[in-house]
Amino acid sequence: MFEPTQKQLDALANMERYAGIRSHRSHFAQRSEYREYWQRVSRRCDAVTRAREREAADPDPVRTAGERRERRRARAVAAYDDDERLSAWGRAYVRRYQPSRGRLREQLARKCEDAQRCERVFAALAEAIDDGALARAHAQRLQARGRNRSAIRAALVRKRFDRAIIEACLAALADEAGSVLDGEALERRVERLWRRGHSLRALRARLVETGADRPLVDAALDRVVGDDGEADNARRLASTLAARGTAPQLIRRRLYARGFAGPAIAGAMRSLDGRG
Repeated sequence: MFEPTQKQLDALANMERYAGIRSHRSHFAQRSEYREYWQRVSRRCDAVTRAREREAADPDPVRTAGERRERRRARAVAAYDDDERLSAWGRAYVRRYQPSRGRLREQLARKCEDAQRCERVFAALAEAIDDGALARAHAQRLQARGRNRSAIRAALVRKRFDRAIIEACLAALADEAGSVLDGEALERRVERLWRRGHSLRALRARLVETGADRPLVDAALDRVVGDDGEADNARRLASTLAARGTAPQLIRRRLYARGFAGPAIAGAMRSLDGRG
């Protein structure tokens, strides 16, 4: 049993009263328990102090969510009511996030309601942004992760790159046959998806987007899955479902819904019966 000194107990009682804690503690099993409780009460005291400081700075506090939103909006408008302050924020945003020009324009508009001021600041900051280089860098990172054409395009659209720049990036990434898939990255992605129990049919549906993608996907599947891989995946999934108490008929339906071929399903069901 750890016994704090009277001075420690008095200090702790004062802190508890300040934090609004009505039940005062004086007994602790060990020193670490006392130290942890002291820190917890101290944080409560700090929170009370901050709340009182906010109340003192704002003698007319708002109560509803709508009033709070309007108060925040008004403070934001006041914070960026001249070009220099908005420019300073924009420069910091560009340094931290490396945005596209479209994203920068969008974020400036969210910070300032004066459209003309936003356009002036945007025009000055956008000169230093090379959308083409940024889009290519993003696209190459996605390609290195095994993403296909539509996934890369969607990601660049979300980052607010211009459509013409996006299409130019995709054209630059594509091989002679027109596929943007990277063979090594695709194989790594197939390995990850295969370990999750996907069927060959499901993987082809997920990875093949154009006719040019099919030879690359089939080659990756041959290297990763091999001849018996689908049967092994089907057996593992069937065994997992059976261990959960799933009825055989439902197991068969689940395997079919996952896209497993008939022979793989039949082999998985035989393995559950002890015949496979």
